[in-house]
Amino acid sequence: MKAALNIKKEESIKELTAAVKANSILMLKAVREMDIDNIKTLLKQLRRLERNIYRRLKRDKNIDPVTKSMLMKQLSELQAIYHKDKEELKVGHVSRLRVLAGEEEVISEEIIREIEKKQGSGIVPIKEIKKKFKRLSDLFESGDIIGISRTWMKNDFGRAAEVFELTTGARISHVGIIEVKRKWYGARNVVVIEAADNVVVTPVEEFISTGNGRIAVYRYKKGLTPEQQKMIINSSLSWAKKSVHYDYDISPGIEELYCSELVDEAYKAAGIKLTNNYLSVRGFYDRVKNVCNKGGWKLFGHSFNSAQEAAGRVLGPNGFYLKRLDLSKVNQLPTVKSIISPAAIMFNSKTKKVFNNLT
Repeated sequence: MKAALNIKKEESIKELTAAVKANSILMLKAVREMDIDNIKTLLKQLRRLERNIYRRLKRDKNIDPVTKSMLMKQLSELQAIYHKDKEELKVGHVSRLRVLAGEEEVISEEIIREIEKKQGSGIVPIKEIKKKFKRLSDLFESGDIIGISRTWMKNDFGRAAEVFELTTGARISHVGIIEVKRKWYGARNVVVIEAADNVVVTPVEEFISTGNGRIAVYRYKKGLTPEQQKMIINSSLSWAKKSVHYDYDISPGIEELYCSELVDEAYKAAGIKLTNNYLSVRGFYDRVKNVCNKGGWKLFGHSFNSAQEAAGRVLGPNGFYLKRLDLSKVNQLPTVKSIISPAAIMFNSKTKKVFNNLT
């Protein structure tokens, strides 16, 4: 009788874990197809499975260590996905779903952004963008610099956006390079080459939709020759093909790139230096600290005990930039000017306005 009962318990646990995997696979399929209704249904099912796993772990004290470890891992991933009891899928959840589903295939972040939009995350609807900026896109030329504000994002990209906007005084925090592809029948397909998690190519409507509606487009004042346009675009696309990672160390070179660095390096490849308005690591730290002082030691909606503590949330081991910095030795921070901000690369004496709705 006991043996039969143990078999039944073990079988039930297997069914539970199999259901988690099956639902995660279905969820990933719904994500790729952007099936919002199905995503909401599957999230509810994953929530129920999370509760069942939690109850099983609490009730059954004799689960073997291997099975218990597997259940605890599934529970941890499910709890992270079901964020604050809201049936909304977030960008960071996809990697967790892939763990639960046992998949390795990468899902484009743009797809998740689109899902976040449809779930009501607050970014500009693509339909509205297509309607509002249909005529604007006719003004674009390859090599133009497009900038948006991403301060609404509740992740490291959003916090970085807030820092750049506060320290530069400009309401722009992310930039990319426009490429206009002309089809054989004359239509224009406009994309943006940008440094996200990696360097990627994004349709212009999707790029704009990840901001909060503030947009600026600027162009090289002297005008780019066809050869210069080709060199700028080809350099940028080569980094996209290599999936060059985002540069959280904000260091010189093209091994990794942050958004404004991508624009700077692409223009340099065409023999154009847009600006000399660079910051050193020490200068960047001082600006962040000054912003924190002015804001009463508040940053990202949080209060800190000092400006230095607040700056440490941006830079150093506890921040998201320059994690290897030792902030206890501020006087030894590098003073070589190599950091270029989105505002500096866009608003300078060598560029002119094409469009700007910044307020």
